[in-house]
Amino acid sequence: SPIYVGREDFQYAVTKSDIKKLFDRYLDGDLNEWHLEYRCNVIELSDAFTVEDDELVDTIFLLSTPEINFPITPAFVLDLLKNL
Repeated sequence: SPIYVGREDFQYAVTKSDIKKLFDRYLDGDLNEWHLEYRCNVIELSDAFTVEDDELVDTIFLLSTPEINFPITPAFVLDLLKNL
């Protein structure tokens, strides 16, 4: 499903807590691999989102590019979750 930003001046600082919530939703079956990849792509490519933590930037990159990194699997997400 598309992600819409309603205002031009919208800014959001993505936190570890936000990514952990995405992971939980994926692990609970509310999101699939595509949803997780799509949301991480939006965070990575949009000027509306900022990520200050380098470790979190790396995690988002890994999930937004599974074709060149690792496929998104529950085991991979659990491993990333442990390292956040």
